[in-house]
Amino acid sequence: MRVAPSFYPFHPRMLRLGMLACALCALVLSAWTAAGLRGHWSLLGAARLGLSLGLLAAFLVPYFKLRPRAGWGVELGLHELKIARPLSDTPLAIPWEQVAHVARIGKRKQQLMVVLDPSPGRILVARHLFARRSEFDALATELTARKPAPRLDA
Repeated sequence: MRVAPSFYPFHPRMLRLGMLACALCALVLSAWTAAGLRGHWSLLGAARLGLSLGLLAAFLVPYFKLRPRAGWGVELGLHELKIARPLSDTPLAIPWEQVAHVARIGKRKQQLMVVLDPSPGRILVARHLFARRSEFDALATELTARKPAPRLDA
């Protein structure tokens, strides 16, 4: 059975909007703290400003790292499965022989679990990395069709 390669791009729109909203709140908090320092400088105020600026950076770094870019997603090739890591530039290339099975897990089936065979490992692909639920469902359907979960027969 020959299957054509397919690509499912990551586009975490809602996650990025949440990060941006939190970064804006941290920016307001930093400005408020800096305005309080203008009247009288204190060591506690400076520490508070440093913490609020650190919080701002903690929200802005993932916001920019999670931007959609070319080749960032899940690619189902003929010989291997490539899964891009959310905060890295290099994808994981897994040969199909290493994939034992794929299953949807979680309370509302919001994650795909790719179980690897030679080493006891698993890779999770979360639904919030995709722009629409339909894209995640199409990926889950295609992956489970290629490597279905084992039947639990007694």
